[in-house]
Order: sequence, then C-alpha cells, then structure tokens
Amino acid sequence: MLDGAPRSATATVIEDAIVYSLSRRALDALARSDPSLATKLLVNLGRHLSARLRQTTDTLRELVDSRG
Repeated sequence: MLDGAPRSATATVIEDAIVYSLSRRALDALARSDPSLATKLLVNLGRHLSARLRQTTDTLRELVDSRG
C-alpha cells in the first residue's frame, strides 16, 4: 500500500474472521475527505512498524551475540 511493492507476507485464519483491507487509492481518498483520520491512521501504522523493526533489531542482536 505505501510503497507499491507486493505484500511481503500472507495470512491464514484458523476460524471465521472479518478482514479489512485498505488500498492506496482508498487511503488517498480518505486523506482528501478526512485528513485528520488519515493522519491518525498513518501515525499508528508508523508506530506499529517502528515497534516491529525494533523487535527485529533486538532479535538480530540476540542472534549475533549468541554466536560469540
């Protein structure tokens, strides 16, 4: 959605679920119609991605440290 690249993962559910998706076109429309909501969405997405990157960095450090 953000960079135009294909998804980097897939998801499989083990029980019934409601799944939502947000295309780039829909995000752009949201930014025009409700800029405040679009900003909140992107800030939250940024926080989530930052946390995942931090977790990945910690995992990589642990792997390097465990190799001595």
